[in-house]
Amino acid sequence: MSEETLEEIKYYSEMYPDGIHKKSQAKEIFEKLGYKLVNDNEYFLLYEYQIKENAEFENDYLHISFEKKDKAFIKTYGDDNTPEIITMEELQAINKQVEELGWNKWNKK
Repeated sequence: MSEETLEEIKYYSEMYPDGIHKKSQAKEIFEKLGYKLVNDNEYFLLYEYQIKENAEFENDYLHISFEKKDKAFIKTYGDDNTPEIITMEELQAINKQVEELGWNKWNKK
């Protein structure tokens, strides 16, 4: 992770502390980390990272998925969805996505 990328992550976090903005800063941060948004519907958001240059199989990708109904996320690898460790840079992108989804607001039921 370059210093420039880390500075951009910090910049976006400080620039949009309340998550109110027109463009998804989380998506931009994920893209800086090499992820691509491959699905965004009413049920989930899915970011994908291609591990191998000529990826042919599901095992060639990492996924970070946001389950909108459950307000949960997970990072997985491969076709069996093996859980993976989340890096600090990914956590910053995840936190920004959580903020943009409005999940960081305390909500008593």
